[in-house]
Amino acid sequence: MVRTDHLFSFEKLNEHDNGAFEQMFHCYYSALCFYADKIVKDNDLSRDIVQDVFLKFYEKKPVFDNIISLRTYLYRSVFNACINYIKKYNRSAPDDKFVRNVEVPESEDNYLYQLESRLLDEIFLGIKSLPDKCRQVFELSYIERCSIKEISRRLNISENTVKSQKARAKQLLKERLRDLYSLLSFIFF
Repeated sequence: MVRTDHLFSFEKLNEHDNGAFEQMFHCYYSALCFYADKIVKDNDLSRDIVQDVFLKFYEKKPVFDNIISLRTYLYRSVFNACINYIKKYNRSAPDDKFVRNVEVPESEDNYLYQLESRLLDEIFLGIKSLPDKCRQVFELSYIERCSIKEISRRLNISENTVKSQKARAKQLLKERLRDLYSLLSFIFF
């Protein structure tokens, strides 16, 4: 399994090191966008919300006791920002049932919340580890939900290449995330 803890210096982040903040941003950005998109069902809005969360994080410069506290802070901040957006603009997400079922857990449920956020982190790190073209095709197909034709046009590659890159991405992810592949297939496929 890929470990997010080693991709940036937690100690340097607590010392407000800009390089550590940038590494932490790259480590969590995609997973947080995916998480936000599950709530607001809008890719662009999800990115804006996550960027705002990171901007507030950068301005406040919080300090954490451990990596779990950091992860909890990030996911709770994104969740709260999504819900606040929905309330502020009196906008209901397309799937209101999902929003009602997504709750920030109480302390006794915190383990499950941490597990969910850790799984998302692992999955997105696995995706980031794919070869460039393979990763681009996977992200366009499964995260941005583009059609094969659209991916072909955007990347200037044939539709057959798109299909083979999708298959290759799934195979590589299955190998790299073998313990999580059933969850990965449930989330994306």
